[in-house]
Amino acid sequence: MIKKGSVATWIAFGLLLWMPSRSWTQESNSNLPKAIPQGRAAVLEALEKLKHREARLPLTEQEPDPAQPPGALGVVNNGRMRKLYLPAEFQASGTRTPDPAMTLPNDFGVELFWIASRVNNCHYCLGHQEVKLKKEGLTEEMLLWLDTDWKRFSPRHQAGFEFARVLTEAPHTITDELVTGLKKHFTELEILEMAFLVGRYNSTNRWTDSLGIPQEMERDFSTSLSAAELEKPSTVVGRPPTKRPLPSDLEAWRKTLAEAKLRKSRLPLATTAENVGEATEPHAALLLNFPIAGKQWLDQWSIAKSTSHLPKHLSSCLLFVCAVEDGAPYVQHLACEQLVAEGWSEPEVFALLAEKPDSERGTALQFARKLTHSPQSMTDQDIVALQRYFSPSQIAEIIYRVGLAAQLDRVTEVAGLGWD
Repeated sequence: MIKKGSVATWIAFGLLLWMPSRSWTQESNSNLPKAIPQGRAAVLEALEKLKHREARLPLTEQEPDPAQPPGALGVVNNGRMRKLYLPAEFQASGTRTPDPAMTLPNDFGVELFWIASRVNNCHYCLGHQEVKLKKEGLTEEMLLWLDTDWKRFSPRHQAGFEFARVLTEAPHTITDELVTGLKKHFTELEILEMAFLVGRYNSTNRWTDSLGIPQEMERDFSTSLSAAELEKPSTVVGRPPTKRPLPSDLEAWRKTLAEAKLRKSRLPLATTAENVGEATEPHAALLLNFPIAGKQWLDQWSIAKSTSHLPKHLSSCLLFVCAVEDGAPYVQHLACEQLVAEGWSEPEVFALLAEKPDSERGTALQFARKLTHSPQSMTDQDIVALQRYFSPSQIAEIIYRVGLAAQLDRVTEVAGLGWD
């Protein structure tokens, strides 16, 4: 949609909508992933078309809420999907009370969410963040800059944007030097807050996009940009993917863990009297820097560790293969520790990486690995393959657990946690 533009802009955008687009052709073929829009016109086209997408798990018709005024959004499709399929134990019920230790401006956090969604090609989340950013006061021109020209923003914003891009695409490449560079613009707790938020955004992207959740019809994606501006290429996407190296053999993997075990956290661990008793593990001590948001996440994590509706051991297996794909040795250690406690040997844990997708567990692990390292490449057939072995609620739980891993992998790698 276009409004307030010139006649030339109307004609140009009309032609774009009329012409068969590559993204629409691909999305209609269940064996192919949707294309990544390269410019603003293609982004807006993709967001609009998502309104008509059929979800990969059926979304029942929503009954109108008489308490809501006409045109109100009510429960969004993401929330509806969670209520329909995610086991009750995993449906977050935490408070929305702001965390006093989280100090980054809200609009900056939404910009980071937009960047993560752009990198992951999650059109559903991208559309939601566009609407939020407009409410925060960003103009159409500023949204264009967010995709094409970060030099228009402050050095602090640019550093945060690049951090969000790298952490989304390649969490295994976070280094001491990168974190030290961020400290020129952010405090240590602000860096941890960004890691926590970008991790959560990556979790949400994997949930909404792998399930093919359609966009709400009420959302407005009109623009007043010119035809030339609409065709300006993105600088956020279009780069070759960063290779994620996997361990070559059991001994190489053991060596990686032995080295990571000795790491000292780059970011502070919580040591206040009121929470030190809860921080029995390094990741808990890290997250309890945030007394509300961190505690809620740890409660969610505790439930996920103790409750599962999946076949025996599968939840720990999923955590392990996701952590390997993300190059996150701390979480690999957690998952291995869980499996060893369940009676596995280290060689048996490592052998999960060679599982073939010709069994219940192998199919789930292949899905989890793909969704972890390449959420942009998910297709209808990935969900169809799971349906051979799992119920809709089990599929939802698998995706939920991949999302939990995506967040924990990123937070622990930014901190460079060890466990000696």
